[in-house]
Amino acid sequence: MLRIAVCDDERIIREEIVRCLYDYSRLRGVDILCDQYSTGHEFLRTKISYSIVMLDYQLKKDENLNGLSVAQKLRSNNKDIAIVFLTNYPKVVFSSFEVDTFRFLVKPLNPQKLNKALDDFLLTLDTDSTLMVRLEGAVNVINTKYVIFIEGNGKYCKIHMSNQSKPIDCHETLASVEQRLPEELFCRCHRSFIVNLKYIQSYDHQEITLRDEKQIYISRSKYKPFEDKFLVYSKRYGY
Repeated sequence: MLRIAVCDDERIIREEIVRCLYDYSRLRGVDILCDQYSTGHEFLRTKISYSIVMLDYQLKKDENLNGLSVAQKLRSNNKDIAIVFLTNYPKVVFSSFEVDTFRFLVKPLNPQKLNKALDDFLLTLDTDSTLMVRLEGAVNVINTKYVIFIEGNGKYCKIHMSNQSKPIDCHETLASVEQRLPEELFCRCHRSFIVNLKYIQSYDHQEITLRDEKQIYISRSKYKPFEDKFLVYSKRYGY
C-alpha cells in the first residue's frame, strides 16, 4: 500500500487530487490510502509516515510557510519521502530542485501526467529493497537501505532509520518484520534487536557499535551466527 499525503489549502482541489489517486489505484490495482491536510503546519505536525506528499506550492493560508518552506522543513528529518509539487505557476519549478523534488505538476491537474508520476515512483521501488510494515493502522512502504536497526518491544517494534530523526513506531512484532527483511543484509543479533550489516562500525562479544555511535546488544547464543554472517557480508560487499 502507498500512503499519500495531499496538502493543499483548497478543499475542492484536495478532493480532486484524491479522486485521481483512487482512480489510479483502481486502474493499476495498487492499494492507496490518502490523508488530506489544509495547511503546511498541520502536515508537519503529523507522525504518520508517507511514501509521497502531493504538496501545493503556494499554500496561501500559511503565513510565511509556502510549499517550498514546508518541503525544506520536511527534508531536514526525512530524506526519503517523494515530494510532488502542484502549482498554477510553472516558472517556480527551478526553486523546487533544492529539496530533491520527485515531480512538478501544473494545475489544473492532468490525470495522465499524475499517473505517469506514480508509475515512475513505483519503478523506483522496484529498484530498491522495500519493506511493507503496519504503521498507525495502515500498511506503509519503507526502503530497507535506510534501516539502521530494529528494536523489539513486545507486540510492537521501533525502526531506526538513517533518513529520519526519530524511530518509526511499527505495529508489528520484531519476529514478524524479520521474516520480510533481506536475509543477506540483516541479522538478528539479540532477542530485541535486528541490525543492518552495512551500518556496523565495530563489535565485540557484548555489543555492536553502529556508524552513528549508537550501541546495541549481541546475545551470547547469537554471537557466532552473527559473526559468520557479517564475514560473508564483508567479503561479498567489500566492507
